[in-house]
Amino acid sequence: MDSKTPTSWLCLAFVLACTRGHGDDGTSTGAAGTSSTTGETTTGLAPTTSSTGESTADATAAGSSTSEDTTPGFVPPPDDGTCDVWQSDCPEGQKCAPVSNEDVPFGGSKCVPVVPEPDGLYESCEVLGAFSDGFDTCGAGMMCLDVDLGTETGTCLGLCTGSADVPVCADPDAICLVASPGMLNVCRPTCDPLLQDCISDHVCLPNLQLADAVCFSDASGEEGQVFDPCDFPNDCDPGLICGSSSSASECDPMVNRCCVPFCDTSEVDTCPGQDQVCLGWFPDGVGPPALADLGVCSLPPMP
Repeated sequence: MDSKTPTSWLCLAFVLACTRGHGDDGTSTGAAGTSSTTGETTTGLAPTTSSTGESTADATAAGSSTSEDTTPGFVPPPDDGTCDVWQSDCPEGQKCAPVSNEDVPFGGSKCVPVVPEPDGLYESCEVLGAFSDGFDTCGAGMMCLDVDLGTETGTCLGLCTGSADVPVCADPDAICLVASPGMLNVCRPTCDPLLQDCISDHVCLPNLQLADAVCFSDASGEEGQVFDPCDFPNDCDPGLICGSSSSASECDPMVNRCCVPFCDTSEVDTCPGQDQVCLGWFPDGVGPPALADLGVCSLPPMP
């Protein structure tokens, strides 16, 4: 296993709570992923607030008064720096970032500055200071996730917009993963496990609850080869998945799980293990048509 941050497992742990996001018109950017604290150092970058008018004292001295917008459905944004991760309601030049709140991982959110010349969707990025503080080099609507502690770089992933009931992803080919209770809502691109067509340093993994396949960070490092022991779905090299050790006689029987290959059910004798066969991954009618031939190598089921 490599130095991918432990929170790379956060979205995997919450994948059962994932819902499909709907792509918008593609004019906005979004991103999300996972990562963990990168250290106690800070960069001096701090949240800023903006003012759109006179101070209260000046207004009072001038004999003027203030009033709230009475437009139906208008909800004034909070003035304490917090924000709505679904609505991205921060002032211009800032973005709404999921942050840790009272020891709850990503239990809150706040407006943070967007850096000059920010990184774009699926581009390489950096976390500035502690990951849980929300500062990074990604643009608005995005978050630097899947951070490698060895290189201190990650990937800008889109944050879901809309609502928990109807999530929206800027990338129309992405799925919204709702996690940590509704604060860390990440858009991850869909993919084909047989093609492994994810961006660099990511692996394509299918999920029955999503009835699709999405890209996650590759946490295999020097290990993760076929029949190697594993613990998490993305502990294995691209083209492999962490399955039951009973899937292959070559796997160590003293471990619970090991890396086994994906396979194409329309092809014959493509599995490397002795007596392995290609078993369909999705039950009939569950997976997307494009993944109808997706299988995983395993020993035949017991009669």
